[in-house]
Amino acid sequence: RLGAARLEKDGLRWSGWRSMRRKQLVRDVPLGSGSGASVDEDAPPLPAPLHIPQHALASALRAAVAAAPLVKLVELSRVDTLEQDRDGITVHTKEPGATWWRGSYLVGCDGARSTVRKLLDIR
Repeated sequence: RLGAARLEKDGLRWSGWRSMRRKQLVRDVPLGSGSGASVDEDAPPLPAPLHIPQHALASALRAAVAAAPLVKLVELSRVDTLEQDRDGITVHTKEPGATWWRGSYLVGCDGARSTVRKLLDIR
C-alpha cells in the first residue's frame, strides 16, 4: 500500500448521477450510503464514488511513490520502445534520462495521449 488513503479529505463524494437528454431527465441514480448500490445483494451498500481533483491526486501519488523504496520515479524522460516477454517488460527512455529499464510491470500513467498504450496497441 502506498498510503494514498489521505486523499479522501481532498475529495468530494458524489450523491448521485443524472442523465439528461434535451433538458429532460432520463435517469436519476442515487449513490452512496443507503442507495443499495452493491455488487452482491447480501453485501452492505458501497460508499458514494469519491471525486478527487487531478492536481491533488497527482501530488499525493507522487509523494507516495517517492517514499516507496522499490519504485523509481523518472521525470522528463519519454518512453520510445518497449518489449514484453513472459518474464517481464523492458522499456527504453529518451533523453535526458536515456536508458533501458527492466521490470515485472510497466504502469502507464502518461496521460490522455499515452505512449505506453500506443506502443502496446491498447485503445
